Amino acid sequence: MNFLPFYDFHVSVTRQNPVVDLLKLDHVPDIRLIACDMDGTLLDDQFWPLFDQLQERGIVFCPASGRQYYSLLEQFKPIADEVIFVAENGTYVVRGGIELSCRSSQQAKGGDATKEHSHE
Repeated sequence: MNFLPFYDFHVSVTRQNPVVDLLKLDHVPDIRLIACDMDGTLLDDQFWPLFDQLQERGIVFCPASGRQYYSLLEQFKPIADEVIFVAENGTYVVRGGIELSCRSSQQAKGGDATKEHSHE
C-alpha cells in the first residue's frame, strides 16, 4: 500500500510575513501517537482514509477536546475502541471504554481538590 509521505516544516519569520516551507523527510519517523484538538473541522471525508493509514502504520489517534467524553464518543463511534480520548480539557482520558485518568478541573490547574471537599 502507498502511504502519504512524511513531512516536517521549517518556519522563517520576518517582520511582515512568516513563511512555512514543507520539507519531505527521507525516512519514516518513529511516531506512535497523534493527538489533535478537535473542533469539528477534521471529520470530513478526508479524515477516514488518513485514519486507516495511521492504523496501518501502528499509530494511535487521539482526539482531544474541551468537550465532554460522550460528545467525542458520538463523533468517533465507528472507531471508538481504536482511539484514546482526551476530553474535558485533559481531565478525562479513556481508551477502549476504560477510564485511564480522571482529575477535577481544580486538580488540573494545580490545586488540591481534596481540601475543597473535605469535611474537617
